[in-house]
Amino acid sequence: METLRFRLAYGINYQSFGDGEEGILLSLNSGYLYSCNAVAAMFLEGVEAEKSFGTIADRLVSTFEVNYGLACRDLARLAEELMDENLIERIA
Repeated sequence: METLRFRLAYGINYQSFGDGEEGILLSLNSGYLYSCNAVAAMFLEGVEAEKSFGTIADRLVSTFEVNYGLACRDLARLAEELMDENLIERIA
């Protein structure tokens, strides 16, 4: 799981409002605009930078001072939700 990587799905654009800030996700296919809290924004910034799941979790732990296991569970849930909405996809 730690080496798992994701990318934005085709037709999806992400815009950050700055480091540690919120962001927005736009689906050009559906026209939906999603607002992202700071955790989702940090995850998507990591996805755009092609960081591994473990590296993104490490950053979340150091930024928000949460338990690594909890961070991984929360990020895994977020990733599943984003994949269900066809906003991100796993990289082989």
